[in-house]
Amino acid sequence: MTAHVLVEGEITGALGAMRVVEDGKGTQIMLGDPFRFDAANIDEWKEVY
Repeated sequence: MTAHVLVEGEITGALGAMRVVEDGKGTQIMLGDPFRFDAANIDEWKEVY
């Protein structure tokens, strides 16, 4: 759905907590800050990945 409305020009720029950005390699939709895996939280995720 996101790709469709992006191609149709219905979304551009800021979308509330989401942003459409160009990074030189293409267009990305940022849904928030990247999640960081570290020693404090890795046990929560070890079964997922």
